[in-house]
Amino acid sequence: MAESGRPSVRTQKVVETLLIGGESEHADAIEAMLARSVTMSFSVTRGDRLATALDHPDAKSAELLLLDVSRAADGLDLLTQTRLRLPRLPIVVIGNTDDEDFATRVLRGGALGYLRSAELGTRLLVTTVASALESHRTRLQLNTTRERARHLGGHDPFSGLPNRTLLGERLPQASIGVVHQTALETGLRAAAEGGELVLHYQPQFDVRRKRMIGSEALVRWNHPEFGLLSPKQFMPIAEETGLVVELGEWVLRNACIQNARWQELGHPGLRLSVNVASQQFIEPGFVETVAGCLENTGLAPETLELEITESSLLEDVEATVTALRELKRIGIQLAIDDFGTGYSALAYLKRLPIDVLKIDQSFVQSLATDPADATIVQAIIQIAKGLQLTTIAEGVECQEQLMLLGSYGCERMQGFLFGRPVPAETFERWLEHPPFRWSREDGSVER
Repeated sequence: MAESGRPSVRTQKVVETLLIGGESEHADAIEAMLARSVTMSFSVTRGDRLATALDHPDAKSAELLLLDVSRAADGLDLLTQTRLRLPRLPIVVIGNTDDEDFATRVLRGGALGYLRSAELGTRLLVTTVASALESHRTRLQLNTTRERARHLGGHDPFSGLPNRTLLGERLPQASIGVVHQTALETGLRAAAEGGELVLHYQPQFDVRRKRMIGSEALVRWNHPEFGLLSPKQFMPIAEETGLVVELGEWVLRNACIQNARWQELGHPGLRLSVNVASQQFIEPGFVETVAGCLENTGLAPETLELEITESSLLEDVEATVTALRELKRIGIQLAIDDFGTGYSALAYLKRLPIDVLKIDQSFVQSLATDPADATIVQAIIQIAKGLQLTTIAEGVECQEQLMLLGSYGCERMQGFLFGRPVPAETFERWLEHPPFRWSREDGSVER
């Protein structure tokens, strides 16, 4: 019995919370709301990015993640990346849209709650968090119960020894069961060996000759739990862990094998573009790795085009020029990817032995509506012409963009207008029967 006149005090468990993303002022407001709670206590660790937050010493003890996607370009991609890094942590997403479809996709994507920034308040925030934590605990209990049931189904309950009759039946199921992912790094390493990595190919078109001339190889991760993941959903993590080098070599090798096969099937000269990460490009022996892929697959060097980002080219100009010259000596085509979005490479363009400038899709998307972007695109094309370089525009999605780019003098294009990235089997059919054709009247594309 409590002493007369002294209230009983119940000690609240402190919920270790990660708060990631959002503007600083918004994060301050969220943290203040949590501090005002009278039913729960929170210890908050903040980070503007997932990677920086995970570097914090308190991140390992986190029990809850508040993911603010209010300023994110693609909140769903950020959620997927977060779940990949923290697969066992309950997540509540905070966004600035009242789109029901977006909220539904957030919840289907694994979040246990969604809140609109404009409606945030202490009561709603804490109630949603409490519900998410309770749902997470329930799921863990169900998983534990299932595991216990599986164990008892195949073991003697008294001795704990395997039931040999049942064990023989369960072995095949166990070998193809869901793998318990302990870390994304482990998952990525096993992905290539387990056949989870696949390549999709997006067609590239020569608008002067009005025909498909090649493709860009784009890696996908067919994750057993999260489905088909695009590069932007896992490449940043691969770069952080250093796995991007190993992953890049897998892409290069398998893309060369595939393109060599297509050329043997009667498509000589078919171009293949492969992205090269900055870490991969500066790796000792990179040139030898490329040469080895060509030798082992029999792919003609002039049909391989390596795409290197503008910023990575300028990290060490002298070493870059040396490596590029060695690749050119082999006969490989070289492209600067996302030109115009990184550090200005204009002063070095005449020194770099490159063949192609790729115009970033961010300029192409608003080409018809933003005069500034139109001016930038025209300038890039004129610079390329002056240096006798080819231009290719990414992200072409409509005929208006096609016509404008053609009038500016852009020679090559790719984008959803011509075809989305597709598996090798589909692209192989496109080589014979493309999903588009040119109109004789105005040169536009017909579906």
